[in-house]
Amino acid sequence: MDSLRESISFIKTRLAKIAIKTFFKGTIYDKAIGVEKQFLKLAQDIILKHKIKNVIVTGAPFNLIYYTALLKQKHPNVNIIADYRDPWLTAMNYGMQNLTPQQKSEEQRKQNYVFETVNFITTPNQFLVEEVKQSYTGNNKIVAEFNVLQHAFDQDDICVSFEKQENKSDTIKLVYGGSLYIGTEPYLDLLSNSISEFKIKFPNKKLEIIIYTEDLIQEKIFKMHSDVVSFFKPVGDEIF
Repeated sequence: MDSLRESISFIKTRLAKIAIKTFFKGTIYDKAIGVEKQFLKLAQDIILKHKIKNVIVTGAPFNLIYYTALLKQKHPNVNIIADYRDPWLTAMNYGMQNLTPQQKSEEQRKQNYVFETVNFITTPNQFLVEEVKQSYTGNNKIVAEFNVLQHAFDQDDICVSFEKQENKSDTIKLVYGGSLYIGTEPYLDLLSNSISEFKIKFPNKKLEIIIYTEDLIQEKIFKMHSDVVSFFKPVGDEIF
């Protein structure tokens, strides 16, 4: 029965990929595929109803950035801030590394349009600013102004106690939940080496690192530190 379910799931996936490739020219792994008309109608209704002057859109999914840039056609006076949390064309995920020349050309066209249309493009660090800028392949004038918008949090959302608390535990505990993107192996190797150094320099301290991720294959990097590093599948968004 399980093998039958797996076969049916495989067939459905194959058919879905064929259908998406038939109707959409770019990457088939963008979660915003197919919602352009609905998105634009909803966004335009909100802009008109509330007299919106500034719109911030975050990608990935990067099609949302492209759809938002299209709003300039009917709302040229609205300021649009396109916020890149990941690179678009040079991404190691979202299927970008396996695009056909035709698919890549379509993604380039959409991003070029964004560069030539929106008011601002922000990224979490200067390195990504430069990477995004250099991925432009168009011949027109880049309208967007590039800025760094670092990761942050609103202090009003966090309840912090400044009362001094006595820590009776000898264990340092670190918890991470999220993706381990392609290209992070050198940094995980560095973390493994750091754990080795920690054990030598602080023999009386205990270190515990818990990682919740879909990328369980990276667990092999910490094979010699299985007493310290534990990998688990994600436990649900509500936890975080």
